[in-house]
Amino acid sequence: MLRRSVTARLTVSTGIAISVALSLPTRTSAQAATATPTATPGIARIAVRTVIGRPGDTVELPVSLISAGNTIAGTANDITFDKTVLSIDPTSCSVNPATGKFLLATLLSDFRNTRTLRFFVQSTADTNPIPDGTLYTCLVVIGTSTLPGTYTLTIKNTQAFDPDGDKVIRLTGSGGAVVVSLVVPDTATPTATATGTGTATVTATPSVTATPTSTPSPTATPGCPHSLALMPAAGLAGVRVALSGRCNLVQAGGHATVYFDDVPKTVVNGDANGAYAGMLTVPHDAANGSHVIRVVAGREIAAADFDVLGPAPCVGDCNSDGTVTIDEVLLGEAVVRGDAQAAACVSLDADNDGSIGVDELLVALTHVLDGCAP
Repeated sequence: MLRRSVTARLTVSTGIAISVALSLPTRTSAQAATATPTATPGIARIAVRTVIGRPGDTVELPVSLISAGNTIAGTANDITFDKTVLSIDPTSCSVNPATGKFLLATLLSDFRNTRTLRFFVQSTADTNPIPDGTLYTCLVVIGTSTLPGTYTLTIKNTQAFDPDGDKVIRLTGSGGAVVVSLVVPDTATPTATATGTGTATVTATPSVTATPTSTPSPTATPGCPHSLALMPAAGLAGVRVALSGRCNLVQAGGHATVYFDDVPKTVVNGDANGAYAGMLTVPHDAANGSHVIRVVAGREIAAADFDVLGPAPCVGDCNSDGTVTIDEVLLGEAVVRGDAQAAACVSLDADNDGSIGVDELLVALTHVLDGCAP
């Protein structure tokens, strides 16, 4: 049956006129009614990946979004893990730049055997939908005494919001795991390409035995100098440091983990020639004195000393008087909106990246309430 549309105009008690469209049945059109269910989006999902590593390894853990036809502009979720075998530092987590958002990662709870982190992928200015794919990545440190096994990463409290700020109802979460093994098949993918012929599989086996002989040879050293360039090489706690180096172990997209002392902070990727570069934020609680920034790709490939010259400035103390006021927080809010320059309050730029974010405003607000640390 076909349906014809009739529009009625109603006036409610408030005096506001409302137009209401009614569909009345006529003949031969059931097709239009059956077409509407196809537009219903599916159930979106925030998914924690499953990764593999050896005891003592640091592995990258991606968390992904599958929108299933929903329009999603911001997400939230918690991840709970066994802290007796795994460690995740919230500062090691980084947002995927393709999302156009920023990541706020915080410690939510810390119990005897488990720890829970909370993650917000959000933006104050960019309300564009987030594309499907990786939302953010964290570094997971596997304990050196961890027995082989599968260690669950539980996801909870998943939420998502559309560009209008409305909550996305059709959403779920799927947890992942860290699989700890004594053998990690890093070279398994190249051997899969050689399965087309029987002769290729025979020649692949001696090539595996040939690699150990190349690692101890002195010829590998020139391709991987131990030097690491830092800019700056000294500064206050909380400063951003640019680092760069070169090593054939990370060439053609290979990656390495960057440590500040013994804490993993970020990951760098090598280009076709093994050159790598990245940024690292010196911890705000780093003690004065000499520290070591190390780059590790299976083994330490580079290291350099960094001298912390003093404590981080009090975030939000624009006039350096030792206190943070509401007016200074409001100035930071104007910077976030684009109504003022970041140079108007340098201390609000806690990570020295040249911009001020909502997370830095929240830190400044805690200093209004609790004062600056002595």
